[in-house]
Amino acid sequence: MKDNNEKKIDKIMILLIIMVVIFIITVILSVITYDENNLEEDTVKNNYIISEKVVEMPGTKIITNDNMKAEHCLNDICLTNTTFYNNDKVGRVECMIINKTSEVKSGYLKLLVDGKSLVLSYSELEPQKEELVTIRYKGADFSSVEDFTLSKLSRQEIKAIKDNK
Repeated sequence: MKDNNEKKIDKIMILLIIMVVIFIITVILSVITYDENNLEEDTVKNNYIISEKVVEMPGTKIITNDNMKAEHCLNDICLTNTTFYNNDKVGRVECMIINKTSEVKSGYLKLLVDGKSLVLSYSELEPQKEELVTIRYKGADFSSVEDFTLSKLSRQEIKAIKDNK
């Protein structure tokens, strides 16, 4: 009888070990699946996927050089690391804006590029702080840009911007 009982105990032990292994595998697979479906940078809200990743459209030309990366300043508000993303007269400009004053600043800058201008706005920029700024444009081709200059907007230009808000 002992042999029969020992065989039953052995079978029960093997069955328990198999169940524990299956449980552990299930837990590991569910954790892996959860991580893949719940990435920190991608969230789903109202059937839209919101992502921090930037994916360039095919044909986008990324334009930057030492001149555009260099610091360009106007009244102690400076731009650095400027990059143009151009795709068939549509694109954006990304740069870092730095407030080199001792007070909080808000305002506008005009980027003069190949006879065209782009307007950059900044708001409540803390002293000695820098922020990433993006300017979007349409209807202009900046595929051959090599450098730019900064200029102040006229009162009429500022008024026109404020009136359109």
